[in-house]
Amino acid sequence: MNDQKFYSFSEFFQDKEFIDLYMHESHSSLPAITIIIPAVHVNELWSHNLASFYRECRVYELLIGNAGLSDEAIVIAKQFPRVRVLNHIGLTLGYSIRLLINEVSSELFAYFHSDIYLPPGWSEQMLPFANQYDWYGCRMMQTTFLMHVNNYGDRPYAGAQIGKTKTFKLFVDQIDDDYVWRQEDFVFANKVLSVDGKVGSIDHVFHYHQLMPKQSDVWNPDLFVSYTVNLSREQQLKVAKTQLFGLIKYTNHNSAWCVQEAITYTVILLRLEPFNTINYSILLSLLCSKPAWAYKLALSIPKIITELLKSSLRYFKLCTFKFLKLMFNFFNKT
Repeated sequence: MNDQKFYSFSEFFQDKEFIDLYMHESHSSLPAITIIIPAVHVNELWSHNLASFYRECRVYELLIGNAGLSDEAIVIAKQFPRVRVLNHIGLTLGYSIRLLINEVSSELFAYFHSDIYLPPGWSEQMLPFANQYDWYGCRMMQTTFLMHVNNYGDRPYAGAQIGKTKTFKLFVDQIDDDYVWRQEDFVFANKVLSVDGKVGSIDHVFHYHQLMPKQSDVWNPDLFVSYTVNLSREQQLKVAKTQLFGLIKYTNHNSAWCVQEAITYTVILLRLEPFNTINYSILLSLLCSKPAWAYKLALSIPKIITELLKSSLRYFKLCTFKFLKLMFNFFNKT
């Protein structure tokens, strides 16, 4: 990554000559790829981001799963060549991704978020690794208009990954829910490994990831210089439920970051909705299907109780009772 140039913020706003790399004979040695983007919202750099995809990739086809985009966003997308916008309104993210991958006819596809921008040389550096891996991503140059490298630790890289269509079609029909939201990286990494595929993380390549306000009811955090993220109670609940349920459903608790995130989101769910029996029914069902996760959470009881102690005494007692009851119900069922 050190040999790549870091661009100023103005890079994202420059009106450059449109280049469709797919039509350039001089780049015919690069494999053509299908780009898939499931999207419910975009930011003001949408057209510039799309232009960077065509400039840096030989785009065989651009498939957009429209889960609630504005008319303006759709009009902008349709100005680009070889675009199909599929109506995915009302679908879960997982089901939208499944449908998009099942539409792919090229050997390779790129899974992009709507708010990423590709720097020069991205394809030339990323595509050669398709010979080694079935699903891999590059580092995220987090662009909050105060750039910093996002340290993922042992977690797979996210935001701009490449996958082999043939490998994904072995399992993509198993994915149909929203639990992959904001964690497609490790969900697909685990699924690829489950069919004996290879997963990689490319350290010397990055993409620009943009954090900025969006006109969205789904995800529109307030951003501050200190990187404090304020979400409404409803958004916090959505994050907690999808992250916790997705961790249990799609991973095998074999990474420290998985366990720590599960503890974090368990505590958030307990604090925000201690009376919600539906959440506990879903969680109990997931734990019964993945008992190793239940044992891991049981071993984490001291950490969870310590975090709950930071709440008021009333909520501490209530939440602790609810969690211990969940563990009791699990062990009673098994």
